[in-house]
Amino acid sequence: MTSLFLRCAAGAIVTLAGLVFAGDMDSQARETYRAYAQRIVGNPPAGARFRGDLETRLNRLASSERKRNGRGSLKASNLLRTAARAQAIDILRTGDVGHRSKRGDRFVVRFAAFGGKDRGIRGENALRSQKRSSTADGQARHMMKVWLGSTGHRRNLMAHDYRFVSTGVVQKGNRYYAVQMFWQKKPGPKGKKKKIPSSNVWFE
Repeated sequence: MTSLFLRCAAGAIVTLAGLVFAGDMDSQARETYRAYAQRIVGNPPAGARFRGDLETRLNRLASSERKRNGRGSLKASNLLRTAARAQAIDILRTGDVGHRSKRGDRFVVRFAAFGGKDRGIRGENALRSQKRSSTADGQARHMMKVWLGSTGHRRNLMAHDYRFVSTGVVQKGNRYYAVQMFWQKKPGPKGKKKKIPSSNVWFE
């Protein structure tokens, strides 16, 4: 997989990554990351705070932009919110707007730690923004505009198969760190497992 960093005119940094395929992963890696993510979300860096208001607005904007472009709407979910918030914190801590945790955990491990492996098509967009609006609505729209202004991020957001979204946003000073995670399938009935082919995973 290759990654490309894009510095946008709007004062934001986003990442563009290639297509990979989800494979088997160690359950211990998932559990270890889950514990790590819960710990850092429960104790964010000094001066940082989660922006639930922006998370809600970005979920809505993602869905409305899809509908406006003839795609299915997205249902906001808390299933991956801890994972999204944890990655936003790691971006803040490392300065690396990417898809590996500070510990080196890959996207597929981070996703599976909270969402399980059977979710069909999965993807992620990440962003660091220094531009600040005077209102939550304006800030959320600015962040979504940056994603939509990047060909790769827009393509990711508009993937036909997505049905759900979780967003994490952390603010420290006048900087914002945002991660959106998308997926296709809702959790199935307990005790009933279905064999499916390896899923495509997009992350931008």
